[in-house]
Amino acid sequence: MPGLVLVTIFAVRAFVQMGQASGAVSGTGTFKPSKSLACVETYSVTLTNSQFYVPEGQQFSPPKTPELSTVVSGMVRNDCGELLKSVTVHIKVSDDDGKRGNGSVTVSDLNPGEAKSFSKAWMGRITSYEISKIQ
Repeated sequence: MPGLVLVTIFAVRAFVQMGQASGAVSGTGTFKPSKSLACVETYSVTLTNSQFYVPEGQQFSPPKTPELSTVVSGMVRNDCGELLKSVTVHIKVSDDDGKRGNGSVTVSDLNPGEAKSFSKAWMGRITSYEISKIQ
């Protein structure tokens, strides 16, 4: 009799573990939302200066007096293992004269393992940037 109880316990445990493993493999398990976005990576961030910045919604026309602008662009990658509805990258910038600015850009619907580009334009010549926060 004790042998039969022992076999039954091992059999039930094996069935439970097999059910958990098949849920993970088939993707039917549920994921909890990320509490922090430390699993989101930014990379390939560049600063590009231009005298031909065209504000969104306007058509290009050659400027009468050139106005320098800087575009901060880069990539953001979701390594969280779950769909992120939106990721907001907060950027701090400064120029040659020490003036500082803050801005943010939002990337929508970032699937697990997916990378998307982002860009943010500032008027003037930006010389340094810092990714201050990702949320």
